[in-house]
Amino acid sequence: MTQNFKKLAIAASVSSALSMMSMPSHAVIQGSAGEALLVPLVVYATPDVSGYEANTIIQVSIPGSIGFDDVPNIFVAPNTTPTNPGATPEAGPTLFPNDPDLGKTDVAKIHWYWFDERSMHRLDKPLPVTANDVVVIDWRAQAQTSGSRYDGQAGYMVIGTEIARRGEPANFTMFGDAWLEIDAFGLGYSTLASIPVLPMSDGQDGMYGVDANGQKNIGPADNVVYKGGIPAQVSPMISGMRTNRSDGIPDITVFDLPLFSRVMPSMHVVWLDRNLDSTVAVDVYDSEEVACSATVSIPNELNVIWIDPVEPNTGIPQEWWDIYFAHHREPLCLPDTSNGGSSVARPNFVSYYLPEYVDTNADRPESAGVAFTLSWTLNVDARDNSTVRYFEQTMLLGHERGTYRQ
Repeated sequence: MTQNFKKLAIAASVSSALSMMSMPSHAVIQGSAGEALLVPLVVYATPDVSGYEANTIIQVSIPGSIGFDDVPNIFVAPNTTPTNPGATPEAGPTLFPNDPDLGKTDVAKIHWYWFDERSMHRLDKPLPVTANDVVVIDWRAQAQTSGSRYDGQAGYMVIGTEIARRGEPANFTMFGDAWLEIDAFGLGYSTLASIPVLPMSDGQDGMYGVDANGQKNIGPADNVVYKGGIPAQVSPMISGMRTNRSDGIPDITVFDLPLFSRVMPSMHVVWLDRNLDSTVAVDVYDSEEVACSATVSIPNELNVIWIDPVEPNTGIPQEWWDIYFAHHREPLCLPDTSNGGSSVARPNFVSYYLPEYVDTNADRPESAGVAFTLSWTLNVDARDNSTVRYFEQTMLLGHERGTYRQ
């Protein structure tokens, strides 16, 4: 059995299995090999614009081979699993030799694409790779080659194989990691927070047919569809949080985004696979299970929401600092703590209620996203409540509750 035939046979069997697993929700998958990668927050900012420095660093590693018995890899890389020649179910996977496609200089390339928050393509670049290679993408260095047009502008990145730009299946797999680095308040040091990187499948464009406008559809075994060599549709349908059930019945996806506390600033990042131009209902809970209700705007494919800290005794929002590249600032509401004292300094969270925004009754995944919190710990001078003495940031992945009937 040839390597290409094996890949096609596995892809067919995996696609069949995927078509039957559309109903359950699941946790976000990270750390598995993908035929493409989604980095949902990629930004840089200079002191000239914002008073602080920020930059995203992305690391892409290229495994020489991927075996066929790693279930996450099979589901997010069905077109390239296994990647090592000679592997058979009878003999088991072999670690060597490496994927032969990684030895061909004309096709052994990754290609990154950067989109702004409204999913408009702005920059892209191919990079050559080899087996067991590591490539670092310094976003500030890459963006500044085009001048300062994107200074302080939040966006996201899709990374795929060069051959997939033609609409063909990806020819090798990759792993991804990313970090947001911020140097703020003139403290003389920077802090790092990890950014989730989601693996995606990238199969033959058109395997899921076309829509009413003639646009090729995405699906479980093809999460990235290209138009003119640029990703036109992208959705982490297997590795991300599902946002539809596709059963012809209106549903709602619920996810929780944590806050360290309400007296510290936080940033909620919600990436969805299309611009919604809408608001969603939220419930804000404190540590005593007391809640209040509000709405939050999520108009874009990438929504970066700055949540102001509050004064612990009065609950008044403190607006002495925010992140320049946040889409908007959100004071949220404050649960009534009058009967039990203030609990805003202890852990809090926000439940988001996202209505199903696509459902063609296809009985397979059709949309997905990812959501996470960036929380900051600040040691503030009590004399003026604004001079920061200590600063660090942490990424907290959103908690998926699943989908519900409306």
